[in-house]
Amino acid sequence: MFRKFIFCFILFVCVGVQAKDDLNVEIGLEFPAYFGMHTKISPHPNIYSRVGLGFVSNLMVGVPGVSTFMGYLAKDYEAEHIEFAFDVIDNSLYGSISVGYRMKQKEGPYAEIGYSVIHKLGGSELPLEDVSTALKQSELIAGEAENPMSRINTTLHNGTLHVGYMFPLSSNVSLSTELGVIKPLYADVDVQHGESGNAEQAKESAKKTKDIMNQLWMVTGSLWLAFSF
Repeated sequence: MFRKFIFCFILFVCVGVQAKDDLNVEIGLEFPAYFGMHTKISPHPNIYSRVGLGFVSNLMVGVPGVSTFMGYLAKDYEAEHIEFAFDVIDNSLYGSISVGYRMKQKEGPYAEIGYSVIHKLGGSELPLEDVSTALKQSELIAGEAENPMSRINTTLHNGTLHVGYMFPLSSNVSLSTELGVIKPLYADVDVQHGESGNAEQAKESAKKTKDIMNQLWMVTGSLWLAFSF
């Protein structure tokens, strides 16, 4: 999946340079989701497309209060479920593609809609006891050795919506601020518990993890420094 995003990222740069359209490279963050960069090309003065790559870090999703806020948004779940969800996606890769509309090419308001994917290479390894508590599966730790671990492989497919404002700093540099929503639409989850690896328990854990992930809402604030070429 991420090989495709890297390919699209490089292709966007090449197409933008070859076509001599308005090409932008953006560096910044979308809090509390990820750090990253975008390439943006504009075949039309008011319409643009954007591809991004980034890194989901616990430096942001682990900030005190973030999980409580997300727990409020996912009202069917407790804060511990949201903390568990963030533990699962911590240190993941983030890829996005979107299309947007802006009033002016170099400054002013804009809005965009898109798709993103969150995937952790190799999955997440979490203490089995923590997983058992979050998923309310006390039977998971029965008969396990001391300090057993669970491996959770998760890929989140998300819909995204952003509105923002671009402030020109010079002829080739601008600063954009955004408010956005990242909403998981589908979670692909695989779980393996401890050394014994009870298949039925792992299947139930995967189902519960998927339910938690699909209820997650991320309301975000972004800051992007853009360079035009």
